[in-house]
Amino acid sequence: MLRHPEGGFLVRWGTCLMVMLGVIGLAACTTRPFQPSPPLYKLWAKRGVDEQGVRNAMLACGFPNSAYVDRKDMTLNDFAKGELCMIDHGFQYQDRRIICTDFPDLPACANVPRGKTFGSDPDFGPAANKPR
Repeated sequence: MLRHPEGGFLVRWGTCLMVMLGVIGLAACTTRPFQPSPPLYKLWAKRGVDEQGVRNAMLACGFPNSAYVDRKDMTLNDFAKGELCMIDHGFQYQDRRIICTDFPDLPACANVPRGKTFGSDPDFGPAANKPR
């Protein structure tokens, strides 16, 4: 092991700690949390429908853009309507859950069973929700 000129035990551990923190910091920059969200059309799938078919269906369901939608482009209620339209047309949501799961009081979500996610998250009972 290399000896520090002052030979101090704490100096060596301090140097090792700094190197370890640097390595961990660099590794964190290469993982998924620092990546942008995928385009919306990548979150929907239907057997036998290609990417362009998904994009066309999204536009037909009221999405102003099939890649990215901002709150200035579409209200949350209209976004929920668009998602429900995609589900009604046989598409499956590939992300965790649709908007109606988190915002069940939206007018568009009135007929959606509470606790139904339509995504990769498991469905849950309405009793599992915290009271408001």
